[in-house]
Amino acid sequence: EETIQLQRGDRVVIYTDGVTEAMSPDGQEFSSERLIQITTQAANAPSSQYLTTLVNALQAHAQSDDQHDDITIVTVKVG
Repeated sequence: EETIQLQRGDRVVIYTDGVTEAMSPDGQEFSSERLIQITTQAANAPSSQYLTTLVNALQAHAQSDDQHDDITIVTVKVG
């Protein structure tokens, strides 16, 4: 366990492994690195816009309607 003091502007993202393990047609995982990159780029976006950006990136990566694992994302931006 760890306690973290959140500051104004911080974003918390809770997600299942279906996000980082989403597969492209050639077998590449979406990856934690890509999730971090998108989160950093959308750091100042409202949560709804952040989620739209992330889900669009996941869909573009997978290029398919077939989902191999559950995908759950919860985010909160401290105001």
